[in-house]
Amino acid sequence: MEQVLSMLYGISGVAALGCYLPQLLRYHRDPQARRSISVVSWSGWIAVTLITLLYAVFVEKSRLFAGVTAMNAAAQCVVLAYGIRGRTGRFLPQAASPEPAGQDSGR
Repeated sequence: MEQVLSMLYGISGVAALGCYLPQLLRYHRDPQARRSISVVSWSGWIAVTLITLLYAVFVEKSRLFAGVTAMNAAAQCVVLAYGIRGRTGRFLPQAASPEPAGQDSGR
């Protein structure tokens, strides 16, 4: 039973990472969406995840547990980075929109 649960844990950890992907893509494409990320909440969740990682490494000594936890921590850090970027206004540069044909911008 323990082996089955370990396998399910590994699979569910990878599946959880897949669940981050649509949200990360949205934050990547939509700088305005980044402002809705709670920096305080995600910082707290990352802190808890890092404690879990330490537990996995030093108490459980489980590579599977540590690996899944580390991958989730990395995904959480990416979300936090997008949230911080959204707060500081450092958006990715957008291509300049071309001026409509036949209009002079006054330059």
